[in-house]
Amino acid sequence: MNDRKSVEHDKFFWSEVCVSVVTIIFIAVLIIYKRWLVALPSVTKAQGLMRAVTIAQQKGYWAVLILGILLIIGMIGFCYYLFKNRSYSQNSITVLATYFIINAVLFVVLVLVFWDPIFTTFCTLIGASLAVLYTMES
Repeated sequence: MNDRKSVEHDKFFWSEVCVSVVTIIFIAVLIIYKRWLVALPSVTKAQGLMRAVTIAQQKGYWAVLILGILLIIGMIGFCYYLFKNRSYSQNSITVLATYFIINAVLFVVLVLVFWDPIFTTFCTLIGASLAVLYTMES
């Protein structure tokens, strides 16, 4: 029985390490991409909807957006998986709380870095598209 808990703990530990490493690497890549994106003259000159369109046309934007959304969904799913598949002894609650805190911090940092201009551009484009569709119906 103790051997089974050890294997389970190792499985959760290495899963947490993998998720954390992938998230940290993606955050670093995202920071570099954002700096490159914001430094482009075409992006700095544009404002409002034109800025969103200009950003969306840049190389790698859609890949970064999709990977970021998938990583956010994956982190939420991993936290759900941790809570669902855990036996709740005193030791496992401490370990689970540690994993949750690590994931929560990484999630907040990821969302803060991902939010502007990557996700706000996507939201602006969706909002503008919905506004155009709404006016076409009227």
